[in-house]
Amino acid sequence: MKINVSTKLIINYLLLVVLVFSCTTFILLYKLNYESKAQLENELVTKAQLISEFIPAPVIHQGNTNQIQPLVQIAKQKSRARITVIAKDGKVLGDSESDPEIMENHLTRPEVIDALQGKTGASTRYSYTLQKNMLYVAIPAKTNQREISGIIRVALPVTTVNTLTVNILKNLWIGIIVALLLTIILGYVSAYFITKPIRQINAMTQEAIKGNWSQKIPVTTQDEIGSLAKSLNLLFQQQQGNIEAIKNEQNKITAIISSMSEGVIACDLDSRILLINKSIEKIFAVTAANCRNKMLLEAVRNNELDEILNLTLRSGQPQQSELSILVPVQKIFQVYASPLTNEDKTVGAVLVLHDITTLKHLENVRKEFISNVSHELKTPLTSIKGFIETLLAGALEDKNNNRRFLSIIQEHADRLGKLINDILELSKLESKEIQLEFKPVALPEIIRKTVETFTPQLAKSKITCAVNITGSLPAVRADQDKIAQVMINLIDNAIKFNKENGTITISADLQIDFLKIKVQDTGIGLPSADLPRIFERFYRVDKARSRDLGGTGLGLSIVKHIIEAHHGQVGVESIQEQGSTFWFTLPL
Repeated sequence: MKINVSTKLIINYLLLVVLVFSCTTFILLYKLNYESKAQLENELVTKAQLISEFIPAPVIHQGNTNQIQPLVQIAKQKSRARITVIAKDGKVLGDSESDPEIMENHLTRPEVIDALQGKTGASTRYSYTLQKNMLYVAIPAKTNQREISGIIRVALPVTTVNTLTVNILKNLWIGIIVALLLTIILGYVSAYFITKPIRQINAMTQEAIKGNWSQKIPVTTQDEIGSLAKSLNLLFQQQQGNIEAIKNEQNKITAIISSMSEGVIACDLDSRILLINKSIEKIFAVTAANCRNKMLLEAVRNNELDEILNLTLRSGQPQQSELSILVPVQKIFQVYASPLTNEDKTVGAVLVLHDITTLKHLENVRKEFISNVSHELKTPLTSIKGFIETLLAGALEDKNNNRRFLSIIQEHADRLGKLINDILELSKLESKEIQLEFKPVALPEIIRKTVETFTPQLAKSKITCAVNITGSLPAVRADQDKIAQVMINLIDNAIKFNKENGTITISADLQIDFLKIKVQDTGIGLPSADLPRIFERFYRVDKARSRDLGGTGLGLSIVKHIIEAHHGQVGVESIQEQGSTFWFTLPL
């Protein structure tokens, strides 16, 4: 059961009042009883002295009961007390309440013993004769010679004292009850005002627990409670400043982690996720809300990543590994795992995933490029070297074959030159070294001139080239020479890989914000599996035929880079044995 401060104060007040009044009542009753008894004793002594004058000592000394008894009855009427006359030997000579003849000897009574010694004796005890508590006072009856001739004893019931005590006790209890009621009322009023600031402090402390540190406790007193309110206000102010500083630092850290391109995962010692950034959400197609407080393997479902985390937590040492992810898209990551420590104890770990897919791709491209270049250079160089050695071995004097050998050497040298030129051209395009000269260009004119340059080759291959561009096309901002190079490469490929008596159709589609040029042939076409890689460097579908036709494998890659430098796009549509359609777009 919860007891508030006000109730405790009132209970304390009540206990204090009850204790004080109880002690006071006990002392007063004791004092009153003592004083009342003393007063009653004095009164009885006075009455006994008066009776000693009415019943003189010589009469008592004679011991005549018949003479003393009537005098006792007369004295009783005047004193309204019980009177007893006792001889020196303890015999009762007269009594106002009983027959002296049947009364027992009183020599052993305490008050009688004191009186026989010449003192005033007093005693309180129960009277079996009157069936009540009595106060007895006895004085010696002395002759003129100061000799004790007997005892005069006067007694009154102590009920008088008890009645007075009870009346006073009733009045005291009434006073106590009134005081308690006043204490309760005043206690509640006093406790209300005393505990009011405490209640305010408690209410505001509860608000502070909920996170509201901006409040201020009113200081209404200069006592301990006022000092407490000032201290709490200072604490609230400092705590609010600390919380704002922590929030600012947390926001900075969150902003930094969220803006990182690397994926970040923080886990506790039990492998439960504490934090992930947006990059992780994209990589694994998850959300931070669904992952928080879940086991890493439960949220991400990648065994390799979970093994790296567990190894870091067990060893307390940084770990590094490569991670390949196939879903939702194939990616390769370099994973760095570092332990989180607190006072040299491992309390968790942080995983950082750096996407190295592009680097791996570039590395593979570099390896393929070196391999392809080596291969492409090796073939003509081997042929050139072989024919030179043949000539040096004596074929130079062979008039029937020496010129043919030199022609072959020249052909391979030209092929080497073309390959080197294409590599240099592609390298410049990729490195952005070439500065394009953008100016309004009429594409129909470029297409017409390019087709004219291929007239002998078209005639030799028995291929018909049709330019289906009707109406006037708007000019585009482009580099005229580079666009001409694009058309040359596309038409050259369309001739090389076309069939005898085939056709080439060049057309243009005007869209809302770009112009689309198509070069369609009726050649051998391309397998669907090769379409995604057709614009890669040195990529050939039919390597033998491509080399026989003098291709370097770089033409389409050069086309792609030129068009992308113009902020356009390239593409291909092809059906095997039915032909291909290469297209590119240029923004208007």
